[in-house]
Amino acid sequence: MKEAVLIEQNWLEHAVKVMAAQDVIDREDSVTWAAYHASRCDADNYCPTFTQLMPLFDEKAASASMVKHKMTVQMKATQHQVIFP
Repeated sequence: MKEAVLIEQNWLEHAVKVMAAQDVIDREDSVTWAAYHASRCDADNYCPTFTQLMPLFDEKAASASMVKHKMTVQMKATQHQVIFP
């Protein structure tokens, strides 16, 4: 727990130092929490995530009930549930 607090304090000190030294913050300055921690990660030590979105509709949805039906079908398909007509 102390190590996690120390890491967060390092980020805060870095952010304060960068903002105090400049009137305008550049894109390259890692001031936000996410940017700071991403810049400190080892680029060779990560596993890329592959994600996809299935198309929701093959054809035009003419009504709200059709949209609901298509969304239900997609939800069940992605949850690996068997769908019977």
